[in-house]
Amino acid sequence: DDVWYFFWPSSILMVLCFGLGIPWLFWLLIKSTVHRLQAFPLMNPPPSEEAKWQMVLLQSSSIARSLFEHYERPWRYWLLFELIQKFFIIVITLFCTFRGMFLLGMILVTVIHVVNFVVLVRWRPFVSNLEDKMTILLSFVMSANYVFCIFIQTKTIVPSPDRPWEGEIITFTLLGVNVVVLFLSAVVTVLLMRSRKKVLSDELKEINEEDCGTFAADEEDGEMPKVSY
Repeated sequence: DDVWYFFWPSSILMVLCFGLGIPWLFWLLIKSTVHRLQAFPLMNPPPSEEAKWQMVLLQSSSIARSLFEHYERPWRYWLLFELIQKFFIIVITLFCTFRGMFLLGMILVTVIHVVNFVVLVRWRPFVSNLEDKMTILLSFVMSANYVFCIFIQTKTIVPSPDRPWEGEIITFTLLGVNVVVLFLSAVVTVLLMRSRKKVLSDELKEINEEDCGTFAADEEDGEMPKVSY
């Protein structure tokens, strides 16, 4: 208890500085970059705002675009939502899982993951359909993990003493599922990083087809003018 009270003030200070300060800095950076890119004049711009946005992203050489280029235009601040979600998980882990509140902390973290899962399923914030599906799968696995932990904590699921192998099967099944999903997530991340420009080009073509427009950029020759923001 004495050690806990000694570190408690510094823990709050660090959580506030990093948990709120970093999202605030990212918000300023994204807001400033988006404002500059939206103000950039395009030659023969497409009629759709979505197409204009994708075209600017394709032409931009801004390093800061990596913070939002893989999200749909209305969801370009999605990174901040993820950071805030992690902030609350850290706060709950630090302050709600001690002193007899372990179950409450697990329930609150489960609610955060379930809300994130519902939002991902409902609105699909990523440009790439593959990235949407992979993120939804990861969110579902995280939600299922915490729900299962709550069942164990409340002793809703208790392996039979006569069949101790049931617990081993459950443990190795959960471990295997998490390892496989984590591996798939890493593979998808690498593939998307290598083909990010192609994903944006395909999205722009799809938008232009819906708007009966044309896409005159030659992404294969890489002769598009660069926006140096």
